[in-house]
Amino acid sequence: MKKTIMPTALLCLTLLNSSCGGGKKEEKGGDEQKASTEETISNVVKDWKYYRKIAGEFTLDGVKLSNANQSSDAVGLWFYQGWNVQQDTTTGTKNIKINGNSLSRSGSVMELKDFSLDKYKERITKAWNINGTETYDFKEYQKNDVHCYYCKVKKTQDGKIVNQQLIYQYIDPKADVVINGYLEKIETDRDYLKADETVKKVFDYLAK
Repeated sequence: MKKTIMPTALLCLTLLNSSCGGGKKEEKGGDEQKASTEETISNVVKDWKYYRKIAGEFTLDGVKLSNANQSSDAVGLWFYQGWNVQQDTTTGTKNIKINGNSLSRSGSVMELKDFSLDKYKERITKAWNINGTETYDFKEYQKNDVHCYYCKVKKTQDGKIVNQQLIYQYIDPKADVVINGYLEKIETDRDYLKADETVKKVFDYLAK
């Protein structure tokens, strides 16, 4: 589903002429250090392995998470990562799932590469709107070169709402990865508002 790069201490370089008694020291300035850090980030190869790794390292600031379950297949190029939200009322959800697949191996790869909110709505409506399940309030979240979409889902039975969740899709064509995730066990409209902010944090984490 991220690597945390810790700031390094300033490094001192001692010139070779110190043996002559004229030792001189230079320090790397903040700009040079920043440039080195940015280069390290830019050199990270984002692929299926990368996303599988960060999905297993997922964090939310100020929120305690416990690993619910995880599984992956390096041959089939898919992974599944679930997280339980522990005693928190700010996220709007009790479970966060991050499920990744190879985009090129997806059975609907051509549909997935049609990057638009309308096409996402068309795909999700076709797949989900059956047996009392309704999808609605479709949204798009702009983030770098990836494509992020999400919507609300509710299931009714005998006139009563029995399940509510927020589902999302994150597509990184350069990495050949599509992530279909869920924020589950949403109970109220207020929780939906909180989950709306939480899914954006998930997108930010994945796209960093």
